[in-house]
Amino acid sequence: NPILNNYSNSKSQVYEMIGDIRIHGKSSTIWVASDSKRSWTAKPHARYFDSRAMSSVTEIYITMNNIDLLPKCTQFYHVPAIVFSAGGYSGHAYHGMADVIVPLYFTAREFNGSVMLHSLDTPAWWISRYKQIFQKLSNYDTIDLGNIREVQCFSRVIIGLDADHNELRASPKHFTNHTMTDFTSFIRNTYTLHRHKVEKQRGPHRLLIVSRKKSRQLLNEEEMAETCKRIGFEVETSEIEGNFNSVARYINSFDVLVGVHGAALTNMIFLPENALVIQIIPYGMKGMSTFTFGPPAKEMNLRYL
Repeated sequence: NPILNNYSNSKSQVYEMIGDIRIHGKSSTIWVASDSKRSWTAKPHARYFDSRAMSSVTEIYITMNNIDLLPKCTQFYHVPAIVFSAGGYSGHAYHGMADVIVPLYFTAREFNGSVMLHSLDTPAWWISRYKQIFQKLSNYDTIDLGNIREVQCFSRVIIGLDADHNELRASPKHFTNHTMTDFTSFIRNTYTLHRHKVEKQRGPHRLLIVSRKKSRQLLNEEEMAETCKRIGFEVETSEIEGNFNSVARYINSFDVLVGVHGAALTNMIFLPENALVIQIIPYGMKGMSTFTFGPPAKEMNLRYL
């Protein structure tokens, strides 16, 4: 009989199964060999409380049944599998990181690459954006589960991603004891970023003001930049565009990141430790804005204002 662990919470449905487990991606079905009969469904995306986001997440059908009633295996694997969805708002820079990449790190890191990643609802461009992260977490190509017609057989499968109730925070430690500083260290190593910590220096510290041209635009951006220069900073203003790799290297070169509440502040994951993040909070958004980036910045060993 299989071992079944349920680590679900308000953020994520997470099931760990050890035994004779068979996955058929095309039908989104997972069978588990068992003397007892039971069936249920799960949506493997870490935004379970948000019905709008979950409406675009593929539902997985899990069936426990006698081994003689299970479909025959056509592919066998000696490593565990993790099944997750990149549906929801994952195309958004913040949610891609908070709802998928960070929870995936805390779920997969314990395997040290010896794990297969099975994704659902995943456009090719999205996989390409985070390709280096997937390659660092797994020694195998990420599988688009929706296109797999084979019956894949494993002895251990994790459905869903281990996620904290809060976003951009360390997981509840069901699969690893790593912290958010471990995560940012992993990111710096993944993208071969050279600055791991802000050190004392003779020259001016570099400060980036994140520019926005549409909503939440800074009307006195030039005055802000001039003021920071007079204080003694080397200042740049930028909308932060480009591929993930170039963005990572660019952000890592700064000691201070200043921006209005928004997805661009997610790029603080590339900053060296002890850097400063300054969030400019729009009127009426103090609670949500502070909760979104304040505690995560501190967990990443960054200073926050």
